[in-house]
Amino acid sequence: MKKTATILLAVLLIASCKSNKKVTDLSNKDTQQETATVTEKPIKGEIKEPVKPAKTEVTMAERQLTLTNYFNAIANASSTTSANNSINEALALFSTSSVPVLIVIHRDGDVVDYDKPTVIKDYLNYLKDQKKNINRIEAMELDSNGKIKSLELIRSK
Repeated sequence: MKKTATILLAVLLIASCKSNKKVTDLSNKDTQQETATVTEKPIKGEIKEPVKPAKTEVTMAERQLTLTNYFNAIANASSTTSANNSINEALALFSTSSVPVLIVIHRDGDVVDYDKPTVIKDYLNYLKDQKKNINRIEAMELDSNGKIKSLELIRSK
């Protein structure tokens, strides 16, 4: 609505100019005041839809799905080159290639047993070599830039 009002205002200003001079000196303050005046008056019968904020953040579920898809792509790659390309793309989701990866092998109440700790680069290469993805994402922690800084997996049954 603001864009339409601004365009309408510009057309009216240009049409009202009697000379061939360009309309150049519109200050932000004048434009904001005119836009506010125009948008404050809704047309009768018009239903205003709420303005939805632009989607800027990826949810944790979307991030987990993306990472799971990379794990599967690496494990099921048709060639080493394809697997290596997927590994490089997946590594872009992490803060470094040495992000710790813990794999839960057994849980009994609050007692958790982990497999030998590894780092994400080694784990991705492991998936490439084994050609199977037997773990699922249990938890992940993000840094301030939205990159994964730790990953916990659990063996699928």
